[in-house]
Amino acid sequence: MTRGTEIMDHLLGLLAQIDPANGYHTDAGARAHRGRPDALADAQADEFPAILVRTDSNAPGASRPQQVQHQRAITVQGVTRAVGADYEPVLDNLAHDIFRALVPQGSRERLGGLATELTIDDCNYDHPEPGSDLAAVTYSITVTYVANYQQ
Repeated sequence: MTRGTEIMDHLLGLLAQIDPANGYHTDAGARAHRGRPDALADAQADEFPAILVRTDSNAPGASRPQQVQHQRAITVQGVTRAVGADYEPVLDNLAHDIFRALVPQGSRERLGGLATELTIDDCNYDHPEPGSDLAAVTYSITVTYVANYQQ
C-alpha cells in the first residue's frame, strides 16, 4: 500500500469517528467514504449527512536517494440535502465536526505520523445548483509526506 493510500485511509478513519456519542454534532462519520457529490444524486434521505473524501492531485517535490516528498491536495466535503428554507445549520455542524476530526485537540502528530505537514486551506459553503438539492461544506487540505523507495 502506498503512503498516499495510507493517508487517505487514515483520514477516513478520523472522519468515521464523527458521531454524537463521541461529542460531535452529527453522525456523518457513519457515511464517510471516497467519492464525489454527484454519486449521491440518487441517495435516499437516510444517507445524509455524508462525508466525501477525494484526492485532487499528488505532486512529487524534493527528492533524495530512495525518498521523494509529495504534496497531496485533498478535498473533504460534508454533504446534506438542502430541504426546507434553513439547511445552513446542518452545514455549520458538518463544518465544525469535520475540522474537529481532522485536527484532534492536544495532538501535534500529523495524521498518525504519516505526514510531515497538514494544512487546512479554507472551508467553502457550496449551495445547491439549479436542479440539485445537495449542499456541502468543502475543505481543501494539503498533506505533505515522504515516500520511501526500496531498490
